[in-house]
Amino acid sequence: MIIKAKKLINQLKFILSLYKKDKSFFVLISLKMVLDIINPFIIIYFPKKTIDALVEYKNFKLALYWIIAMVVSTLIISFLNLLLSYYINTKNKKLTHNLIRMICEKSMTINYSMIESATYLDTIQNAKTAVEEMTIQKMISAFTDIIIGIFVISGLVFILTKLNIAVVLILMIIVIANAYANAKSRQADYKFSISTKTVSRKTSYIYNLMMDFSYGKEVRLFQLDNFILNKYKKTRDEFYNMRKSLAKPYVGVSMVASIAGFIQRIMLYCYMALQYIGNLITIGDFSMLIAAAEQFTNQLTSIISSITEIGIQHKYIDYLHSYLISESGNNSKHKNNVKQLNKEVSPEIKFENVWFRYPEQENYILSNLSFTIKKDEKIAIVGENGAGKTTMIKLLLRLCKPEKGQILLDGVNINEYDFKEYVKIFSTVFQDYSIFSLTMKDNIIFDSPNGTMSDIDSILSQLGLTRKVADLPNGMDSFMFKNYSADGIELSLGEQQKLALARALYKNGSVLIMDEPTSALSPTAEEQIYIHMSDFAQGKTTIFVSHRLASTKFCDRIFVFKEGKIVEEGSHSELISKSGVYAELFNMQAELYK
Repeated sequence: MIIKAKKLINQLKFILSLYKKDKSFFVLISLKMVLDIINPFIIIYFPKKTIDALVEYKNFKLALYWIIAMVVSTLIISFLNLLLSYYINTKNKKLTHNLIRMICEKSMTINYSMIESATYLDTIQNAKTAVEEMTIQKMISAFTDIIIGIFVISGLVFILTKLNIAVVLILMIIVIANAYANAKSRQADYKFSISTKTVSRKTSYIYNLMMDFSYGKEVRLFQLDNFILNKYKKTRDEFYNMRKSLAKPYVGVSMVASIAGFIQRIMLYCYMALQYIGNLITIGDFSMLIAAAEQFTNQLTSIISSITEIGIQHKYIDYLHSYLISESGNNSKHKNNVKQLNKEVSPEIKFENVWFRYPEQENYILSNLSFTIKKDEKIAIVGENGAGKTTMIKLLLRLCKPEKGQILLDGVNINEYDFKEYVKIFSTVFQDYSIFSLTMKDNIIFDSPNGTMSDIDSILSQLGLTRKVADLPNGMDSFMFKNYSADGIELSLGEQQKLALARALYKNGSVLIMDEPTSALSPTAEEQIYIHMSDFAQGKTTIFVSHRLASTKFCDRIFVFKEGKIVEEGSHSELISKSGVYAELFNMQAELYK
């Protein structure tokens, strides 16, 4: 397999960069290579000297010396090899953990819109496979095997000069045939791995679904056990059928190679026997040449197999390297000239002719969207599902990037700001909020220094969570769920939503964004939130996304979204008087309460 030299050199540089802080790794590898080069010659030469001492010279004492020398040297090399392998494996495990951390870090900073892309999901699957299959380590092993093989074969050439050149050529031909079969087998494995990445991802999802207790209620109430198991069986059958179809063409080649190897041994033994009968070699030479021929075969096979392995592993390393160096979605446009934010004052937000669609989608979610939200203004965003409301929020938060147009914050393109500083001004609650398996306190403050415990107590009181916290055995230090602690608790959906609200309010950003923040709350709890909403939004630019139009009354203006555009804009009373889309939606909901 031919690899472009430039790409291979870049990959070697990438591998070296992973070990740059641990140069002792290469010292250990070099020492192990020296031992692996010496060991075959001990196996070849010492038995010859022992046999000749016994058979040719009838000298038991000399034979005993050679036996002791062989045993001692073998034990020393084996011990050192075990020791070196232990330290090398330890460092390889450390590398694997570092690579997992790097992949996780990249996954948490990649452009958020990419998670909607099947291509991206396949890319990260390939990168994870590269780490799980220890591709870096296999590449290093292949290079060291080639170096070891070259040195060992160079030494074996002097030993094999006693063989007829025709025999050596036959050996080489059979070895190459074996190596060819092995290369085909490895290429089949690689082709299988790549072609099954999608079905592997589906299988992994179904497996995790079966093991995830959060689906437990639906599984039992809808009796989904057989349905899900059948889905799992279907994906596994698809997996094995692909394996069978890809492996079948190479079964015959492998059988031929095995037969060729068997014939090689018979030919070699017959030739050596004739040489011994003709008194051309001693019985010790017979032993040495047989062992040398075996080593020659093994080392030449190893070199060719290692070249094949490099050709395969370099593709996985390419996936891993490309993923790790891919641009994160959270980079400022000009790192050396980022704009400074005033995080203490609520900003003006402006969308100018913004177009956006998710990766691999034809239709735009937002089409030529333009609007301005003034400082301290409270805006309600309403509209039917799929109108683009949440997508607009994701763009504002730089979780996604517009395909066309720009978004301005105080007159500056938001990409001009440092991302970490930029997101500090936003206190956000999404409709699909996440509660972490940490303590209640950690779920609110994380590692933020923004407030004090008295601030938390005030927020919990306004959200109606004070009594709940007081009833918990460990109060604010109670763990959510049981992933981290056997004493973990599970809040109701309404309480979880209040906890997510508390997190946003504690952050105290100058822009407050609430995306369906009361969807899981009871009418009483929702009314309590609305009562305190003016306090929550005091001195902040506020965006409130909701299907419940009663929440729009405290807002200065309302944007009505439809098919990725703002079709109406105004205050509640203004839009009601227009008798348009908003009035229709409001009256429809009002009818439900009559």
